[in-house]
Amino acid sequence: MEGLKLGADELLEVITTFSATEQAVPAVTATPGWFVVGAFRMRATMRILLSAIVSVSHTSLMLRGRLFDLTAAVPVPIFLSTQSMVDAYVQSGAAELRGGHVYQMQVEVVGGSGEEFFGSVKNVGLIAASA
Repeated sequence: MEGLKLGADELLEVITTFSATEQAVPAVTATPGWFVVGAFRMRATMRILLSAIVSVSHTSLMLRGRLFDLTAAVPVPIFLSTQSMVDAYVQSGAAELRGGHVYQMQVEVVGGSGEEFFGSVKNVGLIAASA
């Protein structure tokens, strides 16, 4: 039995994924209120989508997610968002991430403050964008 092999002309790209189990993100009354839920180093330049399974604790809240490029010290111009009180799968538009750069996954929950106002992050990850 030979197992898995890659030929010289094949490239296997594994995208870093961060998962958070039942992580609560405290809400703030106004933006900015970005909360870091993970970070990674991008190995190669490629187009990606940001995806998440998230919810909020109250109908007055809005949860937004983004990537922040720590190497360039600027936010990546893509966002995902939801006001769902039940876990929802949401995606951003596509953006190109640069190989060698370090990125943070950030979430903010806006619209209230106090113990009963929060967002719930089940999973945040990257998906390769189709051409």
